[in-house]
Amino acid sequence: MPKQSQAVLASTAVSIGHKIYVIGGYTVADDNSEKSVADIFEFDTTVNEWRLVTKMPVPVDDTVALVYENRYIYLISGWDDTDNVDLVQVCETKENNWFNATPYPAPAVFGHAGGIVGNKIIICDGVKVIKVKPQKSFVSSPQCLKGEIDFTNPRKIKWNDIPHHSGVAYYRMAATGSEYINQIVFAGGSDNPYNYDGIPSKPSAKVFSFDLENNSWKFYQDIAANMDHRALLSNGEDFYIVGGMQANR
Repeated sequence: MPKQSQAVLASTAVSIGHKIYVIGGYTVADDNSEKSVADIFEFDTTVNEWRLVTKMPVPVDDTVALVYENRYIYLISGWDDTDNVDLVQVCETKENNWFNATPYPAPAVFGHAGGIVGNKIIICDGVKVIKVKPQKSFVSSPQCLKGEIDFTNPRKIKWNDIPHHSGVAYYRMAATGSEYINQIVFAGGSDNPYNYDGIPSKPSAKVFSFDLENNSWKFYQDIAANMDHRALLSNGEDFYIVGGMQANR
């Protein structure tokens, strides 16, 4: 893999065909200062090779990355160096061109989660920034939105509020969309935001989904509690969490 000058945290990844894209993240310097990374790397599974394919116009970490039509990567909100952004940045992967779609209409967040099925997006929770002089305050954002990408124009997204799953915002959940069950599935996370050390938060064992056919929430049996995720893997009706953080860090 092309080398970063430092280790990168809070990246996310998506796949399109036989290629896997590792997106953004941030670095932590010796003085604990953080810097968002613009790089997007592609891993071609047919030849087992990495390459740097493009850079985000606005670097974000702790974003939600979703794939539409096996061609477009949507980066929804996220953290850019010193603050959240409400941008929906879109990479057209055939030419690696960028454009902005309809902005995220809720308070901009980082550490949120979501998924896509067809042209329908569900995004939930995360952390918003409250600016109270002389400093910023970080507050959980218990809010869920449904977005529908215009079939004729990938730049246009119709956003609407939907009922929240529980009233409790979870941070850094694992999430994905499943065409097999027509649902957006969420798992784990924490009800208390934290930085990279996980202190003093506790992981969640909750698993739930938004049923796109019935426009309602479904709740499932608890799993082993875990947090600090970006995405959830699925091969149909089975779902996989890789890594993460438990209560003992």
